[in-house]
Amino acid sequence: PSPRRRAEGLAALERVAADADIAAVFSTTELARTLRPALRAAPTLLRRPWLFADEPHSGVPARQLPDPEPTDLAYLQYTSGSTSTPRGVMLSHAQVVANVVVQRDRWSMDATTTMYSWLPPWHDMGLISGLFTGLQLGSTTHLAPPTAIARRPYHWLRAVSDLGIRITGGPDFMYRMAAARITDDELATLDLSRLEHAFCGAEPVRASTLEAFAERFAPAGLRLGALRPCYGLAEATLLVSAGPQGEEPVVRAFDRAALGRGKAVPAADGAPMVGCGAATHGQHVAIVDPDTHRRVPDGRVGELWTAGPSNGLGYWRRPAATEQLFRATIEGEPGTPWLCTGDLAFVDDGVIFIAGRSKDVVIVNGVNLHAPDIELVAQESDPRLLTRATAAFGIDDGGAERIVVVIETPTDLAADADADADADAIIAAVRRAVGQAFDVMPHRIVLTESGGIPKTTSGKVQRSRTRALLAAGTLPVTRDWNATRASTA
Repeated sequence: PSPRRRAEGLAALERVAADADIAAVFSTTELARTLRPALRAAPTLLRRPWLFADEPHSGVPARQLPDPEPTDLAYLQYTSGSTSTPRGVMLSHAQVVANVVVQRDRWSMDATTTMYSWLPPWHDMGLISGLFTGLQLGSTTHLAPPTAIARRPYHWLRAVSDLGIRITGGPDFMYRMAAARITDDELATLDLSRLEHAFCGAEPVRASTLEAFAERFAPAGLRLGALRPCYGLAEATLLVSAGPQGEEPVVRAFDRAALGRGKAVPAADGAPMVGCGAATHGQHVAIVDPDTHRRVPDGRVGELWTAGPSNGLGYWRRPAATEQLFRATIEGEPGTPWLCTGDLAFVDDGVIFIAGRSKDVVIVNGVNLHAPDIELVAQESDPRLLTRATAAFGIDDGGAERIVVVIETPTDLAADADADADADAIIAAVRRAVGQAFDVMPHRIVLTESGGIPKTTSGKVQRSRTRALLAAGTLPVTRDWNATRASTA
């Protein structure tokens, strides 16, 4: 667990360890010694045997491991927990290999491919794209510590440049940070002309991020066609859809109000959205009405369902959830088991566009507003917020649902002598931007200290957890603007 969030990290590990009923903990002597005083709060971890990578095990007899069947359970891949308690997805050897093959074919990979990954190996993208794909192909993969790259994104792109990397990738926030933080002098040292695929996924892919990254690194030889937006989830092993090789990302603008009513209506001045390509080879995608289980026509928003050889066996020890989410059937199409992703999407001219998580929808005056859209508008309202973690969610005040936006305070704001005035300016900018974009004003805007918004191990904002902390009064709040109090005053 992160030293900054040790108690929270141990609690998360304890939940997973207890759910999986682990047999042992594999670690190092140094880390075990550091953690031991805190392990009283993690009884499952404390009571199981600890095996240390840096100690010999001469007394342990060797034995031949059995060859697994393709359908045997390979491992449990726990979901991020961004919208619910992490659940262990059961993945077979065949399902993992199928997804590796999907990536091999989509990125045209072979044994000569060079790849660079700083992604955490405890995250599905880091494990499968960063480790398994290279192992399967016998190709070269360079690995780096996630924290080192997050602190200084320049190291990522400098390695891509120096090593002649063909494939790399990460979440949207990393591309955004790289475009904002890499200096002109650092840019002058980069040659990104050999980069063929820079995949972007794991969280909503933003048009503004792709535009900023492409513009910033064009002088270094980056081709716009190398940026590869994609969509996937732990329940489908990893990759479900991605743009075709060599084509530039598809960005189209749609009317925000119409999207709130479930229709994708092109509009020149609408919300720019990034397409995540079409389903990869072997996987199938359907947009379904979650209430009727009927397909919806292209241009209508529904829940994205997927079927194919990469879909997991189900959730560990959760038969009811497995039956409901991994074995759904489309009305009138018996026989094929579909995975309900919980993501809202639509298809426009053959391209999949992700509209948001169904659990992250805020319904105001009958209009569906998606939390990531609200967060993006809030971040773009002030340049200081572009790289700050933001969480948007709804609260019910007893009469209607209201929008709440929580933003981590910019680091320079905390030390600014005019911090109060700056905070007021940020709140005003967010109110104005959200109101103009959605015709609905935020009911509450909360500024919290840096690192105050809880995140998953892969860096995704936990909106429901943020809402719970705010309600409990345990979120480290630095400024709290409330429309009710403001109007009363």
